[in-house]
Amino acid sequence: MLILGAITGVDFLLQAEGLKTVPIFTATVVQSSTVLLALLWAALLYHEQITPWILAGTALFWSASSASI
Repeated sequence: MLILGAITGVDFLLQAEGLKTVPIFTATVVQSSTVLLALLWAALLYHEQITPWILAGTALFWSASSASI
């Protein structure tokens, strides 16, 4: 568990450094796309069932993200 926590901490540090080098709009779009990509990978790689509730939650997240841009 400690190793996973350290990896997550390093990831956050790298993201923070990377955010300094790109425009805020690009950063927002890239970070918002992680939800859609996670859904895609779950379906393609792990054969997860995509239910209407999952699609509704994804749509809700994307609409909220779009409203903030």
